[in-house]
Amino acid sequence: KAALSLAALLALGFAPDGAAHPDDASRRDPSEAPAPAPPPPVLRTAGARLAAVGGPRTSGQATLAEQEGAVSLRVVAWSMARPAERKVSLLSAGRCVRGMPLPAQHQELGAIRFDGMGRASFDTKLPGATLRGGSDSLLGRRLVIHDQRVLSCGPILASAPQPTSPR
Repeated sequence: KAALSLAALLALGFAPDGAAHPDDASRRDPSEAPAPAPPPPVLRTAGARLAAVGGPRTSGQATLAEQEGAVSLRVVAWSMARPAERKVSLLSAGRCVRGMPLPAQHQELGAIRFDGMGRASFDTKLPGATLRGGSDSLLGRRLVIHDQRVLSCGPILASAPQPTSPR
């Protein structure tokens, strides 16, 4: 897992409420230059990479880079369980078409969470699923990052034991 710094979260637009006040600018030294923006945070999971860059408080741009190519994903909703915690839900849908409404029947696979210390973790709800490096089974499922609507699709990041079937 790659650590995400608080500065990186702030660069994403997740500034805590009351972080800056209009009258603070009048007390600031005009020669003081703003600090350069940190590099985009990167979360490495299951041989893939999810990199979030820029965007207002409730949106951002992400790229899912796989061994066979890259798929761009638009992240429009980060749930806020606590002010310092962000979550991106990963859902499994039978079919996945850009722009389609979120299916009524879907399975929540888990979520990528960013805690107050800037650490990223994956909470899976899929029984027996693990997140690991190397060649992972993609379960034949799809990844959906959504805000009530499917915005982009790609292989999920979770792997799970596959039942053996006699041939």
